[in-house]
Amino acid sequence: MRVFVGFGYRPEEKELADQVLAVLEHLGVTVVDGREIGGTIHDEVRRRIRSCDGLVGLLTKRDRRGDNRYDASAYVRQEIEIALAADPPKFVAQVVEDGVVEVEGFGTAYQRIPFRRDATADLLVKLGRHVREWILGEVVIRILPEQLAKDLARAGGSRCRYRIYEKSTEIWSSEAPVVSDGGGMFTTLLKFVPGTRAKLEIEVSGVKWASNLTLHTEPFSQITLDLVP
Repeated sequence: MRVFVGFGYRPEEKELADQVLAVLEHLGVTVVDGREIGGTIHDEVRRRIRSCDGLVGLLTKRDRRGDNRYDASAYVRQEIEIALAADPPKFVAQVVEDGVVEVEGFGTAYQRIPFRRDATADLLVKLGRHVREWILGEVVIRILPEQLAKDLARAGGSRCRYRIYEKSTEIWSSEAPVVSDGGGMFTTLLKFVPGTRAKLEIEVSGVKWASNLTLHTEPFSQITLDLVP
């Protein structure tokens, strides 16, 4: 799983950022950030956020507002806004220091984690728990039938649109790249946990394929798609 981490670059913000990065790396997350870009929002930052499955934004105290609340880094706020507006959607966790104005957001994958400076250990535990929940539903799927796999290989891959259902309710929808690995074609689904079902859709060379709703099983390895008439 790839996670973009947005944080401020003031000296007083560095310790918390380093702690959060260490927690994510310990969980096996591929961490992406914009440190060398120079603290400005442009196309490269947007591209990096789009390339990730989720974003963790650290909203820490900066300037006091007239209502006695605090602003945070404007760049981090913009990074969170980009992730919240992404299509397909991203997991988003806002780590919000006490008194700081958060970014308004909606969606099943939006989480707010409040914290105080004298209780950062508690914050790191909560953040680790949230990210483990993200990782729990990450499942690698082999794409079948072989004809579709061959078409995908010839095309150099594609993207898979997928939806996750709990009973009859759609709880998540997103896209993922389809890539070659060891002679097969694979994609990675998120939020696909025991008790849920997945439906996949792929278009390659102008031809559409789709699967039936497929129940999560243990271990899980493949989903077969059919041509769409």
